[in-house]
Amino acid sequence: MAYSHSGVAELDTIFHTRETHGMRVVWTLITYQPETKLEYLLVSRRDAVVRLSVSLSEKKSGTTDITWRMLFTATSASSRKLLPAAFSEKNFLKMMKDREAQLNYFVANGRMIGT
Repeated sequence: MAYSHSGVAELDTIFHTRETHGMRVVWTLITYQPETKLEYLLVSRRDAVVRLSVSLSEKKSGTTDITWRMLFTATSASSRKLLPAAFSEKNFLKMMKDREAQLNYFVANGRMIGT
């Protein structure tokens, strides 16, 4: 795993995670605009690439809107079959609910769940 020089988000930082079923995913931070936008390029060994864009905007009420976009690209015949099933509307909504809970926990506690 490669870490940033500062230990926090930096442009071009690379790290990996283990996702569902132990799948290894390599993440690269490709856009870093502190407090407004982050974009990651995720590459899995299962022949798929994902571009994840997260944008924040402050509302007049003092709350924050978040825009979360994911662009999935299948790079093989097998991943063209796998992606639609893995990211069905039901599975995607569950994943987003889980991510929301993780983000809310981090904002409230200043650390990731389980750390």
